[in-house]
Amino acid sequence: MFAVWKLNHRISKMKRKANAELRRFDSESPGFHDEVVKRMIPLGKELLKVQDLIEMHYSQKLCDEARRLDVETPDHIDDDQGMWRRVETTPEGGDMALTPKGRSRLRKLIDAEKARRFEVKTLWLMKFWFPLLASLVGIIGALTGLFAVLQHKK
Repeated sequence: MFAVWKLNHRISKMKRKANAELRRFDSESPGFHDEVVKRMIPLGKELLKVQDLIEMHYSQKLCDEARRLDVETPDHIDDDQGMWRRVETTPEGGDMALTPKGRSRLRKLIDAEKARRFEVKTLWLMKFWFPLLASLVGIIGALTGLFAVLQHKK
């Protein structure tokens, strides 16, 4: 999460820089619009790259958790459902990141798997350990009573 915090901090710094750039220009001067466009386009591209890095981080985290739980991730080879999108994080080529729709679907699958595993553990506890514990407590109680009766007769 620290990586995402750093990237969000970088975004806020970029927005502050953009606001400072805008305040330097007089909106009534000729060529104001052209100057703003010339200065803001590179800043906007950098902002999109940082947002892509954040999406990559979230996607990687979800895919790692899905792999750990053995949950099938959406296939990105023939993506006709809009689960993945290409992000330009490196100059040599783009990576694939989950879209919000894809992250939502993968979270649902992960939550369903966690719920299933919890139910299995609970079933194991309720069907095996509690009856075994109850039987042991009953046997211990019966033995205690038997020993008390035998001690009382002597």
